[in-house]
Amino acid sequence: MIKLFNDDAEQIADGAKDSVPRRAVPALATAFLVFMAGMALMAYLDHANLTKHQETQAGEVRQQLSLLKNRLESALDQRLFLGQGLEALVRSQQDISSDEFDAISRILLAGRTGVRSIALARNNVVTHVFPLNDNRRMLGSNLLARSELANVVMEAVAKRTMMMAGPYSLDQGGLGLASITPVFLQSAQRGQPEFWGLVSVIIEADTIFDEAGFRTAADRMGIRAAVRGRDGFGAGGGMVWGEPALFVERPITIDIDVPGGQWRLAAIPLQGWSLDYPSRLSFWSGGASLTALISILSAILVLAAFRLRIQVEGRDAVKRELTESEERFRRLAEAAWEGLVIHDWAHVYDFNTRLVEMTGYAPEDIKRMSVLDLVLPEDRLKFQSASIDSAAGQSEVRLRCKDGHEMVAEARGADLFFRGRVLHVTSLRDITQTKEAEKALVTARDAAQMANRVKSEFLANMSHELRTPLNAVLGFSDIMEQELLGPLGTPRYKTFVHDIQVSARHLLDIINDILDISRVEAGTMDLYESIFDPALAARSCLRLLEARALKTNCTLVLDLPDTPLPAVDGDQRRIKQILLNLLSNAVKFTPEGGKVTLSLRQNPDESLFFKVADTGIGMSPQDIQKALTPFMQVDSGMNRRQEGTGLGLPLAQSMIEMHGGTMTIESEPGKGTSVGFFLPAERVRRAKSALQPGSFNEKSRFSQGDA
Repeated sequence: MIKLFNDDAEQIADGAKDSVPRRAVPALATAFLVFMAGMALMAYLDHANLTKHQETQAGEVRQQLSLLKNRLESALDQRLFLGQGLEALVRSQQDISSDEFDAISRILLAGRTGVRSIALARNNVVTHVFPLNDNRRMLGSNLLARSELANVVMEAVAKRTMMMAGPYSLDQGGLGLASITPVFLQSAQRGQPEFWGLVSVIIEADTIFDEAGFRTAADRMGIRAAVRGRDGFGAGGGMVWGEPALFVERPITIDIDVPGGQWRLAAIPLQGWSLDYPSRLSFWSGGASLTALISILSAILVLAAFRLRIQVEGRDAVKRELTESEERFRRLAEAAWEGLVIHDWAHVYDFNTRLVEMTGYAPEDIKRMSVLDLVLPEDRLKFQSASIDSAAGQSEVRLRCKDGHEMVAEARGADLFFRGRVLHVTSLRDITQTKEAEKALVTARDAAQMANRVKSEFLANMSHELRTPLNAVLGFSDIMEQELLGPLGTPRYKTFVHDIQVSARHLLDIINDILDISRVEAGTMDLYESIFDPALAARSCLRLLEARALKTNCTLVLDLPDTPLPAVDGDQRRIKQILLNLLSNAVKFTPEGGKVTLSLRQNPDESLFFKVADTGIGMSPQDIQKALTPFMQVDSGMNRRQEGTGLGLPLAQSMIEMHGGTMTIESEPGKGTSVGFFLPAERVRRAKSALQPGSFNEKSRFSQGDA
């Protein structure tokens, strides 16, 4: 093996000598790729810097444009809204003399420049104007006759709001903006506003834009600005101020509200949008130099790594063989079904994953434990014997898992000599399920034996239950056949015939109960549903038990609510069978002079609740469980004196569940028993929807059975 390794090392060394010219190829390729990647990164960063510079430039333009907007709004508001004050004056004082108008106008214009005229136009014809000397020609003119104002005047009157027109050429020269405010007065005759006329305020456009700073924007703000939206038409209107070409140079725009519409303000940097940014040349020269340096270093690192790989490959050959050998043994241990652990009595040195899965402890926990900590104290001696002496065979020990439950394991061990020490290798196989299966077999055997005993008791009980009525039938029929008491017409034979009928019916009831419980268990019992009156069904069941109750002086009580109960959709025969079973049991196990009560109630959720309560001997919880088991009977003195198959309660419970209900039993020895069940509200709703609207009564058209 050493010779083989030396041969490999020599081959690697020879290969290294041969590859010296070739190792420059990957080094140069790496340097080229690093350089190209660096240049691509430089291009990306250059684009990002340019974008950031342009965004900064746009932010500065937007800030300056917002300042222009605020100044322009202030300049317009100070002048255009003078018309609102005059409009309020006209509405309060319709007839204003020229002197009054001049005095008011002089006050309004005090300290304000750029206002060419303020005028009142009664029915659109100018009647007052200020200052009169410069605007005398406006008196008597019709504002609708002026083409530049006509459309704005008509729109202002139609909308009953102030509108702005212009800019347009003024008669005195220059450009002007006009504020047109309609005046409506309340008519005493018609009771609604009537058009009086207009208030006109004409201002100089140049004064407004000079005051807002548009003319000095290039020098003070470093931007070029323009406004469009003639007559308040916003972005779609004509030019108001500035150069139209500015709107096609990707300007920053802001809308400003003017009376009756909007203006669109636009601005760009004074020298246009920059396609360069400061220190761009320095960025590229420095970045290219750094990229070239990194490329050279990358080539040097590749060459160094190549030399290092040649040196390491020789050592890796030996390590690889050791690693592969260790991995084979590790996989062999991990593939084992048993938990494997290498240990002495104080420490755990190694173990496989299966041991972790079996015990539930984390690997870190097992490393800190003694192996005996996993074993129950009473089984530790057996575990030590199995771990030390492989000839002793396997031993069953109990392990304590992390979650607290016990596991039965089969332990087998062997000694391991390692670095002058004796360690133990122990395998642990989980046989808990095997032990549980053995217990399950014992339990199944006991259950089978119990079933045989129950079957024997059932057959003995059935033989008694069947023999009693059959003996009566055979005995009375033999007497009648042989006419031992006289001819067949003898009156006493009628009693015998009645007893034969009673015995036959009892026998038929027993057989029917057995067949019913068999159908329920087989899942073949069907419900024949109809709509019936639960109160009538309850009365019918009580009448059938009156004779039996009289024999023991037992009082039967039917407890119904004051309001009539609703109809219900269900199998009437099965419901009556349930009630008869419960009532029969109640009468059977109630001592002489007791009371049995049948109660019916409708719950708030519309479900129907039935309850049979007696003052009988009662049952313990164990007796209740026994009574609900088919063919089982509660062992009591009264029960031994009564007939029965032990099918009444189980059969009743099954038929109640088939109707979607549940049965409850409350009982206490010596204090009586209460058995209740309910029919779901859905059965009441189905019956209600099937019947015609109206109150419920016993004459309603639905099944009443034999009530």
